[in-house]
Amino acid sequence: MASHHIQALLFSLFLLPSLLLSAPISAKNISFDSASFSFSNLTLLGDSYLRNGAIGLTRETDVPSSSSGTVICNLPVQFYDLSTNTSASFSTKFSFSITNPNPQSQGDGLTFFISPSNETLGSTGGYLGLFNATAPAKNGSIIGFEFDTRLDEEFGDPNDNHVGLDINSPNSSKAVDAGSYGIELKSGNTTTAWIDYYDGDNQLEIRLSYSAVKPEKPVLSLRVDLSEHFEETMYVGFSASTEGSTELHTIKDWSFRTFGLPSLNPSSINPSPDRRGNTSSIIPAMPATSPRSSFRRKLGFALGIMGPVALCIAFVLFVWVSIKKYMEYKANKQGLATEFLKGPRKFSYREMSTSTRARRLVRRKGRTAARVRVHANGSLDKLLYREPNSCGSSPMILQWPDRYNVAVGIASVLSYLHQECEQQVIHRDVKTSNILLDSNFNPRLGDFGLARLKDHNKSPVSTLTAGTMGYLAPEYLQYGKATEKTDVFSYGVVVLEICCGRRLIFDRENERAKKMVNLVDWVWDCIQRIGSLKQPMQD
Repeated sequence: MASHHIQALLFSLFLLPSLLLSAPISAKNISFDSASFSFSNLTLLGDSYLRNGAIGLTRETDVPSSSSGTVICNLPVQFYDLSTNTSASFSTKFSFSITNPNPQSQGDGLTFFISPSNETLGSTGGYLGLFNATAPAKNGSIIGFEFDTRLDEEFGDPNDNHVGLDINSPNSSKAVDAGSYGIELKSGNTTTAWIDYYDGDNQLEIRLSYSAVKPEKPVLSLRVDLSEHFEETMYVGFSASTEGSTELHTIKDWSFRTFGLPSLNPSSINPSPDRRGNTSSIIPAMPATSPRSSFRRKLGFALGIMGPVALCIAFVLFVWVSIKKYMEYKANKQGLATEFLKGPRKFSYREMSTSTRARRLVRRKGRTAARVRVHANGSLDKLLYREPNSCGSSPMILQWPDRYNVAVGIASVLSYLHQECEQQVIHRDVKTSNILLDSNFNPRLGDFGLARLKDHNKSPVSTLTAGTMGYLAPEYLQYGKATEKTDVFSYGVVVLEICCGRRLIFDRENERAKKMVNLVDWVWDCIQRIGSLKQPMQD
């Protein structure tokens, strides 16, 4: 948040000289695109995220779940001018893709919306992450343009592949079948959408195409007066949701503009004509002067302009140096605080080696010897699931005493990292593929690429969620705060894999249709059905 204020301050300081030397211009129409977007330009709510220049709206997972996310442009957009009682027309273009690793779990779609609030986040499922399931919008109207991939009969949907206009409710004012225009919204293909609203004609048009060429015929064409729902300034953005689904929604190449609002430009102010029809200047004529006095006047005028400009530049340089030193001091003081914007911190080998000196941690002493000693039996997942090793031969079956030894060994490693190190180490990626076994089946915990260091008894800082899906604790997914309990949850999942001999995600047996099942959910289901762990345990 502090960096946003610093950027605004520098922008204002650089702009100050030109403001002093120019007349004010009121430009009410606006235009922007996603090419220049960064984290500071957008408000991310719910499960939304930015990655590789694209906007993700729902949680990326192979396990069916309920998710909703919203991304909102921070810049308020003027849709109504009180002084002239004029409403804006607008046009937006964006590309999106809706993919689903598990087609049997579908829904629910995404929306482009206009909202009076920059904190709009709705419910999951058919509410599309835009509208609230418990209460309607209280402060103004929410206008949504839905691209729906699920048939919700309670909202009057025509099918599971339609486009519609929603105002304050997921019940569409009008919805049309996108399939009749050759568009399958959840095909996974990149689809380009154009939404145009012309205030003078009260005409709304939505077009869709798999190419970048704008079609002549709209998918949805509707006469509607949206100005009834416009406020003076509003916010634009996207939302999406799932409910028991793995559907993934991605937005990219977004542009938006408004037009039709009056703008005040000095060039439009014409000189007033005199009675004879001649045009007279509004600036009075200067009296004739000598060349010397003219030179002095020009010199004084130049100094009068350059003096404030030079002072402003000097002040900006002073502020810039001060801010730079402050940011360096803050970065050194907070350590991992910048991880929220830049992703997981990378530790040097020396720093990690100094902080972690335990027997069961993979070390880099003499590359070849260490590799042979540590990787003699490969990783734990290879033995549990009997995958061929690097030589092509099938590994042996991991016996129960060895499994117990592995579980106890990794527990001792985590105890050391969490309680005995000078700084507490949160691994954040404890899983079977990161546990290596030597020739005596002694476990070693490796891959500290996502690890975090923090002082003992110090509250964790919210960061970008990192790790392997399925091993992540629910509270870590929700709040982004990694603690020792995060590693303990991952360790519990590893213990279940050791005991059950099943992968974290597996196909349920004895059913006609394959269905992906989460191991943790399956174990709980077995306990509830038969009241014991006998069935999940591997013989």
